[in-house]
Amino acid sequence: MGAIRLHEIMRPEVVTDIGKKPPRIIDSIKILGIIFGIVWFVVFYHIPSWIDPPLTKLAIELGWGDAHPWAPVLRTIITLSWWLFLLIYVIINCYQVSWAWIGYISREKDVGGEGFNPTVAILIPAYNEQNNIRKTLERCINQTYRNITQIIVVDDGSDDQTGAIVKQFASLDKRVVYFRKDRNEGKPAALNTGFQLSEADLTLFMDGDGYLDLRVVELLVPHFKDPHMGCVASLIAVHNNGGLLAKCQEVEYFFTQLVGRFCQSLEKTVLICPGAGTMVRTDIAKNIHHSPRTITEDADFTFEVHRKWRITQEPDAISHTEVPTNRKSLNNQRVRWLYGVFQTINFHRWSISKFWVLWAWIGYFMSPVTFGILALVPLMVFVFGYSFLVFFVGYGIVAGLLVWAVHAAPILWHFQPPKKLSLLVPIYLVYQQYLNLIQLGCVFAKVLKRGVTVTYGPRRIHTV
Repeated sequence: MGAIRLHEIMRPEVVTDIGKKPPRIIDSIKILGIIFGIVWFVVFYHIPSWIDPPLTKLAIELGWGDAHPWAPVLRTIITLSWWLFLLIYVIINCYQVSWAWIGYISREKDVGGEGFNPTVAILIPAYNEQNNIRKTLERCINQTYRNITQIIVVDDGSDDQTGAIVKQFASLDKRVVYFRKDRNEGKPAALNTGFQLSEADLTLFMDGDGYLDLRVVELLVPHFKDPHMGCVASLIAVHNNGGLLAKCQEVEYFFTQLVGRFCQSLEKTVLICPGAGTMVRTDIAKNIHHSPRTITEDADFTFEVHRKWRITQEPDAISHTEVPTNRKSLNNQRVRWLYGVFQTINFHRWSISKFWVLWAWIGYFMSPVTFGILALVPLMVFVFGYSFLVFFVGYGIVAGLLVWAVHAAPILWHFQPPKKLSLLVPIYLVYQQYLNLIQLGCVFAKVLKRGVTVTYGPRRIHTV
């Protein structure tokens, strides 16, 4: 099938029947996070005065002294790199990790109660999911929340046994609703169809290759006691985590969701609710459609909802997803995600939380810088000699220990991740540089207006 071209992105009519945007919540716990960030900044600011003397002594023994003609240049490069590390990494990440950790351990858990028992539908868009749909439906049927009125499967033109399996479940449980599309129209269209079929107050939408922990619905529903709450994201965990590539993605998932996204959730400003497990007020989803104007419909949908509603995350509600297990599939997925989110934040700009949008922009343009610095190491060795490695390794060990602690922290404090996963953080950091390279390619593709071509389901899509 030829590539489908997504042409000029047009702004849809703004929905005006869902009330005014609620006042923003300011989480006072973030002040403690800022204090921790400053403390770590002060500590790392003084590290050069502690490690420079022994490193310089070792470099001199290797034949490198201050009289070397390149010594001033080398010291300038080291100083600038260290300050970049302090300002971009130490302050921000120590602040966010501290804020997230304190927020997680001190949050109030609300498990609902009498008088709040809204109806819930579960929506599953599915395409050729015969290997997964059985477990997906079993977990939906056996949820502990007792007011689930519909389990809707929208078959997006599958040509395998997905439909036959769903019909078996429908014959046994009247809540299971099966709707088949004659041809594949893509996930956004399948979601829109499913939301129109939903008759419940709230609808949880998920992927056909994933499954839910049994208490997911029970844990998500209480957040909607807040009349301003529009969406609540679950925590996405990796279920096919047998290989090293999948485990690196597992580290990534837990870090990004339990730090950045959880900090956003403390102020009800989550930027992106994952399509693998999010609950939304059904009336919102009936009015704000999932659009194919970007290649990340879940990000675009979340930004649209954010115009008038609060959005949060429930870190104890676990939805399991399947991740790519080979490099080709990973490349395709990440190009779609990174370029699609780039499209989304460029389209919506400052329509929601300015801090988190700014941080997203910084991430797009600073992550490749890290890759670039590491890529220049061989050149530095060639220009300055092997004594350069003395400083690189010395500072690298100190910085690496902090980076490990930052990424391992959420794995250690949350109940879901296996604790031994923290031992893979050094390997994950290598994997992260690979992602930085993909991100750099997406930035160039956007700046040069070449666009990208990705596979999404059975279709190949080109978008600029």
